Amino acid sequence: MTTTPRAFDMSEVIATQPTQPGEVVDLFGGPGGWAEALRSLGLTEFGLDTSPAAIQTRRARGHRCQQQNVATADPRQFVDVWGLIGSPPCWSYSSAGLKDGQDGETGPLVWEPLRWASVLRPEWIAPLSRFPGFCPSGGRTVNRWSRWATGLGPAS
Repeated sequence: MTTTPRAFDMSEVIATQPTQPGEVVDLFGGPGGWAEALRSLGLTEFGLDTSPAAIQTRRARGHRCQQQNVATADPRQFVDVWGLIGSPPCWSYSSAGLKDGQDGETGPLVWEPLRWASVLRPEWIAPLSRFPGFCPSGGRTVNRWSRWATGLGPAS
């Protein structure tokens, strides 16, 4: 039986936690969109990005961050990880992008959130991108992988 992935609703996570019980790591932090959203909920995150401009913007807004490539970084540098944000750049798969998939510059990055999740075992992950070029099954494959990576269910 295949289940349809439901939309991520951060309010469900927040409602069960009176305080932030651990670290939230944003693998592709960019200039801080997720950081701003989490701040509005009274939460914090630690963002990683390779772009000096993105890091400068994050720091100017008071967000914790480090210029680092998630593909070469060791996830074990983080402890007590409660949440993982993994929204890799998608222009290698996007219909508006280069469509060069795994061979593209950013193509292999779609696997990094799963690698990090399998090491860190966070309570929640948000969101694994579901762009059609990577996952033509509408996200079911990514949903199965994310369930396996976090120990929430079988990989099949």
